[in-house]
Amino acid sequence: MIMTICASNNRNAIVDGYVGLINHFHNKKELIAVIPGLCKPEEFDSEIHSLVFEEFRDKGKIASKIYCLSFYMRLAQLAKRETVEGIFIYSDSEWPNLVHLMIPTLRKIKTTVFIHDPKHHSGEKKIIRFIRRFAYPFYARNATCILSYEKAKSEIIEIHPIFQEAKLVSVRLPSMSVMEFQDLRHVAELHNAAPEYDLIFYGRLEAYKGVDLLLQANQYLHMTGRAVRILIIGGRGELKEEVKKAAAQDPSITFLDDYISNRALAEYIVKSRAVILPYRDATGTQTIQIANYYYKPVIVNRVGCFDEYVIEGKNGFFISEMTPEGVGEAIYSTLEQMDGLDYNPVNIRETFDALFNMDNIAKEIEGIIQG
Repeated sequence: MIMTICASNNRNAIVDGYVGLINHFHNKKELIAVIPGLCKPEEFDSEIHSLVFEEFRDKGKIASKIYCLSFYMRLAQLAKRETVEGIFIYSDSEWPNLVHLMIPTLRKIKTTVFIHDPKHHSGEKKIIRFIRRFAYPFYARNATCILSYEKAKSEIIEIHPIFQEAKLVSVRLPSMSVMEFQDLRHVAELHNAAPEYDLIFYGRLEAYKGVDLLLQANQYLHMTGRAVRILIIGGRGELKEEVKKAAAQDPSITFLDDYISNRALAEYIVKSRAVILPYRDATGTQTIQIANYYYKPVIVNRVGCFDEYVIEGKNGFFISEMTPEGVGEAIYSTLEQMDGLDYNPVNIRETFDALFNMDNIAKEIEGIIQG
């Protein structure tokens, strides 16, 4: 029996990724899945041996810590009763992971931890960095650590030398099933949706994601007589007002600052020619996977996992210089290649299947947990 754990009081991309991943595990009858309270039972495959729901939400800071400790003590009892031989932690919160590895009964069980952020990035809160100072040494000594890209091994060792002796494995983040709608993919495959936008950006409107560079690149393209239609979707972030102001002054920019459903986002991706991710800083991502699922190339900087998740001219294109001019030229070059014979959408499907196949990645992670 194995136990998988995702501790979270939010419904976010990591929780969505966890749901998709464990639903693709091959030996579900030997799986105990610990589930965030905001998830619903019907989201999970009926073959899974048992679901254990956690309730971190709507508790104060002190109460949540006490609940976390008591919850993991109950998990320890369950693991002993069910003869759990492997534990897989896939969470966006370091505190529950730290509590887990402090409980002797759980620490004795072979544990695998998926480390989502091997290095700090500028979008993180300081408290997260502080907790990692305590959590990461526990991971390094007591767990097999999965990182989402190969270069992350050297990155995490450089920042936390204790990982030099740790068991480090790299596994790409898979496609995100919650964002996959087969009917919309079929529309994209047949090119039945007339593109309304040349570019789409979606996510938090933060400087580390290069949103300001995108706006400046758009101005550069205007100045050189090469206007493009840009859709920006994001309800939160430090640059929200700047984006709103730019959209009000420039009709080539459409800005949606409300929450939209996964399907609505997918529809907008299908209606766009390419996805732009001009991040200054990054670790792992599933944004590329979402874009490629709908046959859309990405325009990216060489940071974090992007160098390993994007093959130039196959499923995306790289920005050579992170300046307004450099981003602008990358945009123009990408759209120009998509118009010509240098770009073949079939390449995207082949690359997507080779890099991000959920079944293959789930099987690889199962092997690491049980190995």
